[in-house]
Amino acid sequence: MSMNNNPINQDPVDFIDATAANRIGARIREIRLARGLTQLELGEKVGLSADRVRQYETGYRKPKTDMIKAIASALEVQPLALIDPVATSYLGAIYAMFELEKLYDLTLTEADGIYSFQFKSEKSQSLVKYLKVWYEALKIYKEGLDRAHNTKEAEDALLKYNSFKWSLPDLPTDNDADLLQLKMLDDLINELRAKLNLTE
Repeated sequence: MSMNNNPINQDPVDFIDATAANRIGARIREIRLARGLTQLELGEKVGLSADRVRQYETGYRKPKTDMIKAIASALEVQPLALIDPVATSYLGAIYAMFELEKLYDLTLTEADGIYSFQFKSEKSQSLVKYLKVWYEALKIYKEGLDRAHNTKEAEDALLKYNSFKWSLPDLPTDNDADLLQLKMLDDLINELRAKLNLTE
């Protein structure tokens, strides 16, 4: 699925689906280069041509699960290092945090055995807007629990909080359009490179 001409109006689920191959490919390329391998060398390790590796790295094609595992093994990394983070396991949650560190400058701090996360840089300003909204909703939820006189009122407070989480509104930011435009240009460059069979 290709990006439409106006991704700002694109459904977030569609956007995530349309760009998944690009994210997986970028991770493969980053790790391959860090390991000092060429596309040909990685291809030989997993039984692929350099061209197929290039197609994966540019997001032109998305590797199937078995191939992701094979590539991860060849690169000597966890398969979770290549896919979009899914925080349904401890290891998956850690990889989700690694992704937040990379994308939004998440900082891990420790004080007296308590680990905390902070977002401070310019890269995280859009995320901080969401954190503020979340914090306010959480405060309202906790106040509702404190005021609850019975189980029904506590359940109602939880339902309101969950409804907020299930339908979190989109909060457009000044730089979203610029980021999406850069993403579209990057996708176009990757498609052209794949068509021209350019190698790294």
